[in-house]
Amino acid sequence: MQYFFIKISCFTRNTKRITQANVINGSIWTIPYEFKCYLLIIILAFLNIYKNKFALLAVYILILVVNILHHKTYELYNTSGIINPDLIPYFPSQKFMTTLNLEYFLLFFLSGSLFYFYRNYIPRSLVLFSISLFFLIFSASWVGYFELIQPFFGSYILFYLAFSKKLKFYSFAKYGDFSYGIYLYGWPIQQLVLLYIGQQLSMLGNFIVSFLLILIFSAFSWYLVEKPFLSLKGKSFSINFSYLKVRL
Repeated sequence: MQYFFIKISCFTRNTKRITQANVINGSIWTIPYEFKCYLLIIILAFLNIYKNKFALLAVYILILVVNILHHKTYELYNTSGIINPDLIPYFPSQKFMTTLNLEYFLLFFLSGSLFYFYRNYIPRSLVLFSISLFFLIFSASWVGYFELIQPFFGSYILFYLAFSKKLKFYSFAKYGDFSYGIYLYGWPIQQLVLLYIGQQLSMLGNFIVSFLLILIFSAFSWYLVEKPFLSLKGKSFSINFSYLKVRL
């Protein structure tokens, strides 16, 4: 009922100009997977994985092997949109795609974790950047298995560019970390721009107007919501229940 109310409130006018008009925010479908990955951190910490120099690498290799075994199913879905649960009969049928997506997203999450965990041992090297780029292009163009190669080698390329002294991407957060706000508000703002003024703008114009609005909303979100909550991190709180009176 709440979802229906929001949809009617947002899109009571003609929505034919909107792509995927029945979707309120297409970006946030990944949040449940993100939350499960955060829960994995707790599990790994409880198992003392982070205290062992090679345990996290072993976990990554295990997830990679699982993805290799299930790659045929994932590739079939990506290329044709066909879901065939019979290829992995031990997966719960109702949670088939959820489970398949989770194990794939774990590759990205664990790749980032590995780069952070071994950050003092991984050099920022043009040679390693070139090798990573070669593997990505080669796998995408010829041998396949791009989905399995991308998380690790793509992560190295991402970090290499992110910490470039020439590009200076690291200064993007100088005035605030707006990235999560861009992720959250990007979809609905783009849809509303397309609905109200999309016909009068070119594709580039749509992008510029949408991005400026998204950046403004993201800045407000950072300073009014995210930053105040992050400032509470590490602080301890005590709750006084003495004012509560209980009658039996």
